[in-house]
Amino acid sequence: LELWFRRADWTNPYRGGSGWQTLVALTTDASLSITAPGCPLHKPWALHGTVSRHNKEAGENESANALSRPGSVPAGQWIHAALVYNPTEVSLSLYLDGVLADRAKGAPPPAMTWRQLRLGTWYKANQAFRGEIDEVEVYDYPRTGAAIAASAASRRS
Repeated sequence: LELWFRRADWTNPYRGGSGWQTLVALTTDASLSITAPGCPLHKPWALHGTVSRHNKEAGENESANALSRPGSVPAGQWIHAALVYNPTEVSLSLYLDGVLADRAKGAPPPAMTWRQLRLGTWYKANQAFRGEIDEVEVYDYPRTGAAIAASAASRRS
C-alpha cells in the first residue's frame, strides 16, 4: 500500500472512540492508520501499519505491526506513506516520506481472501480519517526502499 495524505488538525471527536484514524484498509488484512489521541498504543500522531490473517490450523489470529515515532504525523502537511509486506524476508516495513520508520520480522502473510479497499475508514466504527488522501497505489509485489524513496521525492520536487 502506498499513498499521500494530509491530516487535519483536530482532536479525536469520538468520546470513548478507538483513537485510530484509518487511512486505507485492504480487506481487513492490511491497513495504514494514524494513532490519534486516545489510541490504545498511546503514541499520538504516529503512523501505524499492520498485516493480519486468521490461522485456521492454530485457530487464532496472527498479526504484525510497524509504528513510526510519536508526533511524526504533523497536521496540515502532505506525507508519503508506504506499507510493504515482503514474503521472502517474512517482514512488514513501514515507510514515512521515503524513509524506513519500522520493520516487523516474522510477519504473517495477509490472507487477502476477498478484495475490498476502504479509504478513510475501517469496518469498525469511530475510526474515520480527518484530512485528505491522494495517489493511492496497491502493488502485488514488495516495492524496494529505493523505489519508495523515489516516489516520495517525486512530489516534493
